[in-house]
Amino acid sequence: SLLMYCFSHILTDSKWENAISLLSENENFGIESEKAVNDNFLTLYRKCEELDAETLHHFADYVSINCTFVKIVTDSEQEAFQFFDSQNSRGKALAPHDLLKSYHLREMRGESEDEKLKVITEWENTDQKSLEHLFADNLYPLVRWYKNQSGLYYSASKIKAFKGIKSDTDFNYSIYHRAANLYIEQENSMESLIKQKEISPFVFTQPLIAGKRFFQYTQHYHKLKSNVCSLIDSTFSEELCPKNGSGNKYVRNLFINAAMFFADRFNFESLTESRLRRLYAWCYSLRVVMYAVRIESVNNYALGRQNRINNGINLFARISEMQSPQELNSVVLETVAKEKLSSYKTEKYQSIWEEIFGGRK
Repeated sequence: SLLMYCFSHILTDSKWENAISLLSENENFGIESEKAVNDNFLTLYRKCEELDAETLHHFADYVSINCTFVKIVTDSEQEAFQFFDSQNSRGKALAPHDLLKSYHLREMRGESEDEKLKVITEWENTDQKSLEHLFADNLYPLVRWYKNQSGLYYSASKIKAFKGIKSDTDFNYSIYHRAANLYIEQENSMESLIKQKEISPFVFTQPLIAGKRFFQYTQHYHKLKSNVCSLIDSTFSEELCPKNGSGNKYVRNLFINAAMFFADRFNFESLTESRLRRLYAWCYSLRVVMYAVRIESVNNYALGRQNRINNGINLFARISEMQSPQELNSVVLETVAKEKLSSYKTEKYQSIWEEIFGGRK
């Protein structure tokens, strides 16, 4: 329809005057849709203008004669999204978070169409690349590491970790968690309790509930990650928490995950500067003893299976068993002698070593 709209603006043929019915029928676009329509129109318009008049006429005739426009109307937004995803799955594979979106949208059978539209609009208005990274880099490793399971290679085949408890299961554990969810979801309960800091809407070590709660879960941890990243950036210089280079990015992401898991276990306020530095010491000890840090190295370290340093310490498992944030101080970390910096060719990380071990005798 946008392509035909371009033809009607560039070509003078009257046959294109009535070729833009879809656009004229849908005047009430949402903000994001309106932006997408405008951006795509400008892209197509520029491409059409690059063609000479004869080529453009041939192209327009080809579209008119050989291409078919199909308009499909569904009874609900839920069906529309399901149809969209099923059509897309015929070509390029959908991202894991898009498959989860469709799954949990189907689980919102008891919700009104307005509520479904509200939930999915918030999801669609969130940067999709950031959601992709949230699941692959943060949520998947976090729901695995504390159970001593590998957090590597998140893909569509591993989305079961986020499917949650369906509304029609009647096992004891599912009834218990659905009841707890119902209490939190009671009118004004969640908002008031969260404001009073009496309860968090989610905890990594508890299963999520399929449907609407999945979308709330995603937005909750998307915000928590943003807050943790801001706290880290305001506490540590880029020299101490470098972002360039794959190895540095892997270690920084480990640090973000450790801080997220700790804040999730207790609350964000529990991430005092001293505790954040303690988490930093555990994460960046790996950086100062390894010249080349790979994603597999970080995964092994998180599971306490790294012979270079702190072997046997799965900090995520330790945190999951803590009853108070003060217990973090009881985790004894190995000290790296300064001489080791040279032997591992990591002189450029001397400032990190100073931050972690410089004050120790």
